Amino acid sequence: VPHAVAVNDVHIHVQGYATDPSAPTNPGYVPANSLPQFQNEGGAREFLQAQGFPKGLQDSFIESLSKIPLRFFILDDSGSMAINDGKRIVVSGGKKAMIKCSRWTELTEALKFHVNFARHAAAPSEFRLLNGAPPIRIGMNDSEEANRLSTLNAVLEGSPSGGTPLCRHIREVIVQIRAAEQELRANGQKACLIIATDGESSDGNIAEAMAPLKDLPVWV
Repeated sequence: VPHAVAVNDVHIHVQGYATDPSAPTNPGYVPANSLPQFQNEGGAREFLQAQGFPKGLQDSFIESLSKIPLRFFILDDSGSMAINDGKRIVVSGGKKAMIKCSRWTELTEALKFHVNFARHAAAPSEFRLLNGAPPIRIGMNDSEEANRLSTLNAVLEGSPSGGTPLCRHIREVIVQIRAAEQELRANGQKACLIIATDGESSDGNIAEAMAPLKDLPVWV
């Protein structure tokens, strides 16, 4: 089953409520028109084996490929993520140690797993930074994959800054899930939405923005 990593005060929002949000506000945003249905189970297992995952956990991840054909990551790259109270693992002389880092570094270190899993497994995953870049999809199994991966890696190496416009991104993801809702339900599938943030939304009421998710085929 896909998992999310919480970074100290970074929270994964999971509740939905009963107030309809407004429509997305990004005029350049175009939702996906079809639901990708391709996975690379061999590539997924090879990647997970290289990461040291036991077979049972490998099987769980691979089983999730057909159950969750579309994944969304909303990532807080606001200024507060630069606070230096995070931790990351370093390996030296065969030994592991935890050292201090920024919240952003801790989050992006964890995120690299999901980016690389999406790429090796051909598991379509959309990575949304609140401020730093347009949404970037990995795992689409097309000729532009390498370019998108390079762009995403460059963005993740940047410095966090700006506000926390969570609501807009949530609404845009909802548009995509609604577009795929009929096919998801027909196939007995769900999308997956992971939200990693260390603060409140700066562009509205997040409870209201998330309200429609409770009626959609999505794990949050």
